[in-house]
Amino acid sequence: MVRSFDRYRMPEQLWIQMESLLPARPRTTRKGGRPRLQKLKPVADAIFYKMRTGCQWNAIPRVFGASSTIHDYFQEWVELGIFERIWKLALTEYEELRGTSWKHQLLDTATVKAPLGGEKTGRNPTDRGKLGSKRSILVDGRGVPLSCEIAGANIHDAQIVQKTLKKRKYRRPRNRLRKRMHIHSWANQFRGLKVRWEKKACNYEALLHISFALTALRIAGVFG
Repeated sequence: MVRSFDRYRMPEQLWIQMESLLPARPRTTRKGGRPRLQKLKPVADAIFYKMRTGCQWNAIPRVFGASSTIHDYFQEWVELGIFERIWKLALTEYEELRGTSWKHQLLDTATVKAPLGGEKTGRNPTDRGKLGSKRSILVDGRGVPLSCEIAGANIHDAQIVQKTLKKRKYRRPRNRLRKRMHIHSWANQFRGLKVRWEKKACNYEALLHISFALTALRIAGVFG
């Protein structure tokens, strides 16, 4: 019996936006660059699969391609800011289709384990000193992420909250801000976000940005 990976693949509407942002050619390296794959959708599917399942790079099913090639593309796209730009495009489409819900904004922080350590990690005093990261997410009234900040688990909430507010994609003066303790529950449906295995903070943020774009388009009604 052949296992189907269809439910783990990146939705076509999200891929169309991502494809429009990809560079026409791969970036050159000291080795003179690598041949560009004819089809990049399987690479995007593999990255989406990793976010959904939480598997390690070398455990990505071969049906998506070589794990080393997939990781190379992922790293290149992170450096180019592709995933954050996808999120911005999704927010723009959400704004056009439904309009940002400014009745109130909701903000919360949560701590995730970071077993491998790395950038923006720290000892979590509430988890017997294990390494972790805090993620702070600001959403609008419908739960669409507008801003996010990552910091070490030992950073005070007040510091990360202020940085989150400064980074929000859309700004409206004097709108009400509330704190809600279950904002992160939707993010935890993606196993790749429940535990931070990425040593580079930007790599973990990239996975968050994919989930943010997916949420924005879903609430906008793009996926039906």
